[in-house]
Amino acid sequence: MSVFDPSLSNQDLRPTTPTQRTWTMYSYIALWFSMSMEITTYQLASSLIANGMD
Repeated sequence: MSVFDPSLSNQDLRPTTPTQRTWTMYSYIALWFSMSMEITTYQLASSLIANGMD
């Protein structure tokens, strides 16, 4: 049984409608690129290499 609790929901948490979804292919590529070029990614990779993984 599902119980709706209005205190657990607000406008920011609700799913978007199809008309609100405005990302293009460029948006996804820019997100992927920015997430892959952060310093923690390089730190993780260098620590794995330093510990003998290749």
